[in-house]
Amino acid sequence: MNILVTGANGFIGSSIINSLSNSSDFTFFKGTRELIDLYSHESVKRYVEENEINSVIHCAIEGGRRNITDSAEVFYRNLLMFENLISQRVKFDRFINFSSGVEYDSKSSIISSSTDPIGTNVPTGYYALSKYIISQRILNKQNPLFVNLRIFGCFGITEREDRFIKTNINNYIQCNPIIIHQDRYMDFIYINDIINIVKFYLTKSVELYTIKLRDVNLTYVLKLKLSDIATMINNLDEQKVEIIIQNQNLEKSYTGKSDLCLYNNQIEFTGLEGGIRDCYNKLL
Repeated sequence: MNILVTGANGFIGSSIINSLSNSSDFTFFKGTRELIDLYSHESVKRYVEENEINSVIHCAIEGGRRNITDSAEVFYRNLLMFENLISQRVKFDRFINFSSGVEYDSKSSIISSSTDPIGTNVPTGYYALSKYIISQRILNKQNPLFVNLRIFGCFGITEREDRFIKTNINNYIQCNPIIIHQDRYMDFIYINDIINIVKFYLTKSVELYTIKLRDVNLTYVLKLKLSDIATMINNLDEQKVEIIIQNQNLEKSYTGKSDLCLYNNQIEFTGLEGGIRDCYNKLL
């Protein structure tokens, strides 16, 4: 299987390649800017044909940073990348699109959102709307092997140094305070569990897919606040550090109802606490 991974230098894309590239069943092609111009239809078409790409894992995004205001250019670029890829769909056996919890309208708290279907409230932000439209386009293809994997938050040892879980595991190891800017309910999934889910979609036959498995929230069942996760980190060993919440007002929730049960125990999940402990042991 020749698999194009867009956003291959990012956290999710690089983690998938590094973990699964030792399998003889997969040949990964890194969709980096140096090798393929996702904004060019001709570049995408030529790359797919020359490398006989038959599957895509779409991780590339523009925008979506909490501290940067997105522009209409973000909306345009995200849709352009996707449309150039999906224009080659007849060559693809599988298309895995990483979607986002922002597809639910984030003007208010997002809580267990699969009980409130996508589209009940259409998002208005440039980044959120682009992700929403892309997810709908995937589903409209009516191909059982074209799927959306929806992430609210994910973590692992190779994520950026400024991310909440990795930062505070390192703070704990260094006996520094665990810092929470503002508490909120928020979902995170461990990158190893995401990788195992991706492997499921790359290896299972079409007969095992259901309509529900085409659009899933990658979240755990238990909903926790950042302060609960901080306490989990603070209990990794006997030492205890201070937990500082800088803003005492509770921020809007960002959680999604878990769809992991849909895999019917075909995937073994490490879980949030196990993932945090795994990261801790590797960062020591």
